[in-house]
Amino acid sequence: MRSSPAMPIIVAVVGAIACLLAIILPYFLLIQPTQQRIDAATARFNAAFNDSTPTAHNAAQKQLDDAKASAADIRNQWHVKEKTLMPPFDVSHRDTAWKQLAHELSENLGPSLERWMSHAGVVQLSSIAIQAPPNSPNGITGSPIPVPVNSSGQMTVGGDFRSLLAHVLKWNDFNRLVLIDQLKLAGNSPNMQATYTATVFIFPQNGDKLGATIAKSGVGGTTGAGGFGGGAYGAGGGYGGGGARGFGGPPPGFAGGR
Repeated sequence: MRSSPAMPIIVAVVGAIACLLAIILPYFLLIQPTQQRIDAATARFNAAFNDSTPTAHNAAQKQLDDAKASAADIRNQWHVKEKTLMPPFDVSHRDTAWKQLAHELSENLGPSLERWMSHAGVVQLSSIAIQAPPNSPNGITGSPIPVPVNSSGQMTVGGDFRSLLAHVLKWNDFNRLVLIDQLKLAGNSPNMQATYTATVFIFPQNGDKLGATIAKSGVGGTTGAGGFGGGAYGAGGGYGGGGARGFGGPPPGFAGGR
């Protein structure tokens, strides 16, 4: 029994939507791509293609072609963001990825945030503390890494109403991918405070090709090469060995500072 001419179109449309979701979800909801969904959508289209009229063929083919074109465009947009907003972090080689991540977390990200905050148009009331990298290359995974910019999970800044709102929007200009959430305002302008969470996300390169586990004897024990293991960037001492570097505390005399 032959299906109606409309059935292949419906099947193809469902497949096309699946193609789009397979690409949109990874890059805009921070989930890695799943190529199998696109393959399944194509298989459903191919199964329906030969059981329809020429008009249905053309309509179904256009739907699928449009979905693939949109998916390719989203991939290209993400590639640009990956190049401009992601540090080098190639997890196909664990030792290399470990050193790259240690440099980003212990040497680069903290100073970048410090420089950016000094021109953010508000008064900084919270210090910035960046988490330490893993103490071994074997702590590297293929998953995105969320990095809160403050050990307490929250940032507090002061200023007038307009400057606080402009500050939150200005995070789009930072040179890393940052998620701002849970914004709360308190006080009366011009002496207001804004509290929010700020999380930097680091996506790995070659996340689907995670390098093999490395024996301890090959990486100099758990403290790591070059003293990176256990290091952090935040309030307190120096780099490496569990230490930290302090900066970005509240200026004295500002109302509500801490």
